[in-house]
Amino acid sequence: MDAKLEKGLTIYFIRHGETYFNLHQRTQGWVDPFLTPKGIEDMRQVGKRLSRVRFDAAIVSDLKRTTRTAEILLGESIYPRWMVPIRELADFREISFGSFEGMTANETWEILRQYLGFPSVEAMLNETTEAERLSALKPADLHGEGEDYQDYLAHLHVGADKLLDELGDTDATLLFVGHSINIRHILQYLIPKEDHIPELYDMYSMKNGGVITINNQSGYFKIHQYMDKFYE
Repeated sequence: MDAKLEKGLTIYFIRHGETYFNLHQRTQGWVDPFLTPKGIEDMRQVGKRLSRVRFDAAIVSDLKRTTRTAEILLGESIYPRWMVPIRELADFREISFGSFEGMTANETWEILRQYLGFPSVEAMLNETTEAERLSALKPADLHGEGEDYQDYLAHLHVGADKLLDELGDTDATLLFVGHSINIRHILQYLIPKEDHIPELYDMYSMKNGGVITINNQSGYFKIHQYMDKFYE
């Protein structure tokens, strides 16, 4: 956490604090539950660990659980709060699960299992990629309210390109508070394919409050930290 990064744009990606839907294992995308007391306290502890990092700005989605998390994290900083503006960007909103929102994870998996034609949820999870399951969201939604996966990727990429156009050639240090799916998909977009790690495709690899850092070295991003793992 305290390792010095080389110059170049550095981004600290942090998944928002635990919400009541996380606690009760319910599907959560555009719905926006409050952080739990544990989620708030956990974010305070992460903020203390990052308190000496001088952030130039904080980027969040337009879902309030990310804004609230950023406020808690920055509240522990040794630097004055006014020095770090928080920018809400709708491009970084999590994928919409449509009528699956609020269902238990088991209920969501069961509907997707039936749509994809697998004999069990375990078989589906073992034999499909996350991208394949997310692509099934909209067609499997009986009400047609799920977000199209390609549309979701498109607005994430637009948001990432905007940030790179503005800050890609700077030595800024950004705090990015997002969501499990959108953080990993942004990383898949920013990191050269040959440097991808399996965790980028693992839906269980990011706990609430998990920290990932990347740094732009010699014109491309490299992963410096993924949760508790550090890389050269």
